Amino acid sequence: MNVVLVRPDAGVYRRFKLGRRKIVLPPLGLLYLASVLERGGHTVHIVDAEAEGLTLERAVEKTLSFRPDIVGAGATTPEMPTVAEFLRRVKESSGETVTIAGGFHPSALPAETLKESPWIDFVVRGEGEVTLSELVRVLESGGEYETIDGIGFRKDRRIVLTRPRPPIMNVDEIPFPARHLVDPENYKMPVPGEGLVRSTMVQTSRGCPYRCIFCYRSKDPAPLRPHSPEYVVNELEEAVRRYGVRGVVFADDTFTFSKKRTIQISNMIVERGLDIHWYCLTGTVWQGQTRLTERCWLL
Repeated sequence: MNVVLVRPDAGVYRRFKLGRRKIVLPPLGLLYLASVLERGGHTVHIVDAEAEGLTLERAVEKTLSFRPDIVGAGATTPEMPTVAEFLRRVKESSGETVTIAGGFHPSALPAETLKESPWIDFVVRGEGEVTLSELVRVLESGGEYETIDGIGFRKDRRIVLTRPRPPIMNVDEIPFPARHLVDPENYKMPVPGEGLVRSTMVQTSRGCPYRCIFCYRSKDPAPLRPHSPEYVVNELEEAVRRYGVRGVVFADDTFTFSKKRTIQISNMIVERGLDIHWYCLTGTVWQGQTRLTERCWLL
């Protein structure tokens, strides 16, 4: 099937970029979904309205220019109004196109998302790689949606939520994000003394060992699941050699949960001669409380 995955430009996080619109990082979640769908034999396009500077209208036009069977978009809660409006316009312009919403907000509030946005056909809850792949396969070949774990949809005017999908435990089985579907020149981050450099995001683990009450992860039953250091550095090497990446943001909730693993990854970066600057989030437990901090490492 022909699938278009879209990041509309909601603009809600622009204040954190100090007014510098050129500081944009790739939509990592969409790139993971794309890589799994491509492995399943589907055609996938990415429309990154934020990186390309597209208005909502232009994003819809570009999306529909691919004549998609399916259009999907992810959203946090602040982004949900923009994503919902985008999918509404897609549905109004092409009623045959299946619309899917995923990400943190639809995962946390699937029934509310479907109720408030009747033009959204499905929601994908939680980690979407396996779920979306199964949903696309059923949409292509026919079958019962109730058999797919981790989705929400409407049937006979009622909202149906299937059982939660178990988390992906062996995360090394997930293919690298499909970075070939976006222009690497669109993604930059500032590096001291060098200005804006070509950059990407890398997720070296999924889940978090902590359950901070202010965080979505407090409701997430999935345990911490790290990639092997070899997987991480292989992905980094591909990003550097193939896409000219110089800056990396590790997207983990807590990159340094294991001192041993952090040192292994760092040593392997140096051994392979990967001249990159990297940034991560880390957390520590102090006197029974979780404390989140930020660290910037330059290698």
